Amino acid sequence: MKSKSSLPLPPLVVALAGLAAGACSDEPPPRSSWSGTAPMGASRAIFSMTQLPSGLVLVAGGRHDAVTFPAGSAPQWTTEALATAELYDPVTGIWTPTGSMSRGRYGHGAVLLPGGKVLVFGGADTVPHGTPGCLVYGDPPVPCYLFLDSAELYDPATGTWTPTRGSMATPHLYPGLLLTSGKVLVLGGIQVVGPTLRSAELYDPETDRFEPTGPMATGRAHPACALLDSGEVLVVGGLTTWDESEAGGSAELYDPVTGTWRPAASPGFRLAWNQAIRLRDGRVLVAGGVDPGQFGVSATDRASLYDPVADAWRGLPRMSHARGMQATTLLPSGRVLLVAGFEDGTEQGISAERFDPATGTWTESEAMPHHHGGGVQALVLGNGVVLVAGGLLDDGGFRTSVRSAELYREGP
Repeated sequence: MKSKSSLPLPPLVVALAGLAAGACSDEPPPRSSWSGTAPMGASRAIFSMTQLPSGLVLVAGGRHDAVTFPAGSAPQWTTEALATAELYDPVTGIWTPTGSMSRGRYGHGAVLLPGGKVLVFGGADTVPHGTPGCLVYGDPPVPCYLFLDSAELYDPATGTWTPTRGSMATPHLYPGLLLTSGKVLVLGGIQVVGPTLRSAELYDPETDRFEPTGPMATGRAHPACALLDSGEVLVVGGLTTWDESEAGGSAELYDPVTGTWRPAASPGFRLAWNQAIRLRDGRVLVAGGVDPGQFGVSATDRASLYDPVADAWRGLPRMSHARGMQATTLLPSGRVLLVAGFEDGTEQGISAERFDPATGTWTESEAMPHHHGGGVQALVLGNGVVLVAGGLLDDGGFRTSVRSAELYREGP
């Protein structure tokens, strides 16, 4: 017969004892932290990253920059748009190759469709000088950039890509947004000479074709976009010239029901190459971005919150670091994580910070293990951990893309 001291305690007593122990514990709650994971198979920046229904993560395309140092000669820099794609498995932490796209592209848009396939559209490919319709930014070895009107679909079941039945009317760049109707809105872009594009189109998964919709009032490339709770789309800023020398600060709202745009309040500063994040309460955070006085390094530390009900912006405290072309992610806690980017006048972004909508303040997080720079990508995995990968750095005056990847676990 067991003694009284060996009898099991009732579950309620055990639970209360555990709560008491936790309340009296000197152990601090776990802090936010970074940990390593396997690097991608290829270094890439300005690529797309999409979580599939299976939990795997698809990365596709991107810009691959490298520098070599041949003996007895000057360093040699090369850049190309990648057609390759790979899958990240959060369970094993391993990347594996999957089917390649029909051509290289970077700065493209990617959207997970309701049926589980991924639509990739537009972007730019690197082509030889003299290719008809390409945009010249400099003499060789700087390539010519051809903006693409093509789109293709990735099927996770087969790991293969197929072209859409129809191309876009004009070349578009990211972002693209899945509307509540199931259609995808694509907008803006760069033409070889002149202002950026005002045009917008809708991709219909049912017909596998693009159809026109109303144009924006202002030409934009690489603006910040967010789908609002109302089903409308907010578009802010973006590059306004073909040579990427100017950005705008205006905003517009797209109504999917009428296919038309109307003006929205302006955040009060110019921006491009950043993201807009819809918060849980329906407001939209816009933070950082590039203001192209000196394109690629002239980042801003400004941030603002948009209230769709009032059509008004509220300025926020400055971020800990100026950053553009960063990765911005809504965390499970409702906070927003910003990482890397072209940071504080350099291309060596490594820092991270969080925005708390409840307090309207920024908190600097622990720096990442590796530098990622601009063109980095991030998303929240099914377990709440954030995957961060890729980017573009300055390596002794030459830009080089990044293979490394890491995981962020949020603390209190």
